[in-house]
Amino acid sequence: MIFDEVFTSTVESLLAGKFICPITYTTSYDFLNSDINRERVQTYLYQTGKTLSHIDHEFYYASYESMTPDRRRSSRAVFKQTQQEIRPVVEFLSLMMRVSNDERSLYTGDEIHLAQIVSKIENDKSLLKSLDRIIIQIKGQLKGSVFDKTKQLINSLVKTEILKQIEPKIDIYLCTGKLAYYINLMEFIMTYQAEKFDDIDLDEPVQDDLI
Repeated sequence: MIFDEVFTSTVESLLAGKFICPITYTTSYDFLNSDINRERVQTYLYQTGKTLSHIDHEFYYASYESMTPDRRRSSRAVFKQTQQEIRPVVEFLSLMMRVSNDERSLYTGDEIHLAQIVSKIENDKSLLKSLDRIIIQIKGQLKGSVFDKTKQLINSLVKTEILKQIEPKIDIYLCTGKLAYYINLMEFIMTYQAEKFDDIDLDEPVQDDLI
């Protein structure tokens, strides 16, 4: 892929609200790791009212360069919607910590093996109840085996690009930069709480698809 094609693909992904990380968009991520390339992308995004944002260069995304009254109102509405969308992710992270018996949260690049999760849940009624609760949240089907329900959950996370399947026929998945973003967003929510949102300085850059 030639330089201009990578530039175009990267900009289009950013403007579409995608999170550029080494798991989901490897070529674009490598492209943005260059200072010169980031400057060129930043210049283009600025013309659209956006800016290139990142957290420790672990992943990149486009956010508003500044907030207008209309964007402020829209951000509040999307923020409330995002709180609902994050709940299954919170439950999933909690479930995975219990499955792995590890208090460390999942992060970008971590592997998830479907067979291992199913094996743990099948032998623990408490984990099964937690799985069923998440299935209800994602409006899935409670009928079927533990494998079927776990696969539903994993597929929903793949669809939203929180996880990425390594190979189509292999049930091993990688956590993406979007999960890392959600974790940071959850910390934001815990710090400020929804009722304090009106007092938050929305002049700070925010990701337009989530906040």
